[in-house]
Amino acid sequence: MGLQERSRNGKIGDAENKFRKLYISSDDSLIKKHSKEILGNLLTFQSKWETLLELPKDDDDTIYNSIILVEAFSKSPKESYSFPAHSTIIPMGLSLSGCPVIEVEINGHKMKFWAGYRSKKNKYYG
Repeated sequence: MGLQERSRNGKIGDAENKFRKLYISSDDSLIKKHSKEILGNLLTFQSKWETLLELPKDDDDTIYNSIILVEAFSKSPKESYSFPAHSTIIPMGLSLSGCPVIEVEINGHKMKFWAGYRSKKNKYYG
């Protein structure tokens, strides 16, 4: 299984280890740059803020353009998600503009979010 497949198939830890090794061992500056960027994205996705802060910083490093944000998240509790054991029907409403919305609760606060839909023409819509 290739690195991209590992990432797409939820094997984030495997992909993280492979990109870390690639970043450390490569002599090619372009491979080193891109593997570091992908590693940074994988660490961000997993909320591994302290590990992200340990990566060497470069002057033109896009990962560290948001260093204040990374430092703030490193002090925050890790995200947690809970899902019902069985499928459920979610009530929907309409926004003022007529878009479908669902009500969710985040950290004890109820909020309404636009409900997306999966287009057959765009298989990457999430």
